[in-house]
Amino acid sequence: ARIREVAEKNDVPIVRNPPLARLLHAEADMDAEIPLTYYKAVAEVIGYVYKLQGYDPSAAMNTKPK
Repeated sequence: ARIREVAEKNDVPIVRNPPLARLLHAEADMDAEIPLTYYKAVAEVIGYVYKLQGYDPSAAMNTKPK
């Protein structure tokens, strides 16, 4: 509830995925790494948010490190 209010106030995209949120709340500690079991699901959420912001992940993959 409070986190959604802060996100909306700061124009942060909200992705609703109650099953994933419940699992992370139950099994992950605050400020800890995301459990390996949930990497793919969390990566999909992050990718979705990047796309909302107009980020093209394929462009980053085609750049060479300096």
